[in-house]
Amino acid sequence: MVYKCRLPDGNISLGQENLIFRARTLNRDLATWLTLYLYSLYGGYANHDLIEEKLNQLPFEFGNMMKLIFGERAAEGYITMFSNYITILENLFHAQLSGDTNASNEYIKQLYENVDQVSAYLAQINPFWQESIWKTLLISFNDMILENYRQNIDIFDRLLSQSSVIGDYFSEGIYNYLIYSSKSISSSTI
Repeated sequence: MVYKCRLPDGNISLGQENLIFRARTLNRDLATWLTLYLYSLYGGYANHDLIEEKLNQLPFEFGNMMKLIFGERAAEGYITMFSNYITILENLFHAQLSGDTNASNEYIKQLYENVDQVSAYLAQINPFWQESIWKTLLISFNDMILENYRQNIDIFDRLLSQSSVIGDYFSEGIYNYLIYSSKSISSSTI
């Protein structure tokens, strides 16, 4: 028997469905590229610069997707915070590699301050996202990233699973936002 996947009567387009799916997979991309970045940094791989370049493109990929949903201004704010996040992580990993405990501790502090900012920001731009849930998800993700630098495969599996949970929450919020927006537009035009 073949089942047809149907969304509830939300009146979203195929393009919007694809956008929601991409929102989910971007979080998995982040987990993957961060792990590759760590392995290349600690393993001294020759392609480290290419991996770093790909990692630094992710905020713009997220931003371009968010621009379509929440507008230019919201996307720019997110790109800035996400770019800061990547920079903090890169600095943290270099500090850890060089054994600079004081710098590592400062970057870890900045990392969790970034979580607070991003969580508040995302809850502000979408009423279907809660700041407390974002904090829980992002703190868990960061904790796994900090464990992952030891190149533990089990932690990478957990990190990918957590990125799926984050992606699901991210996508669900976008879906609800799109449904609510289309219903508001339909109601206001009647």
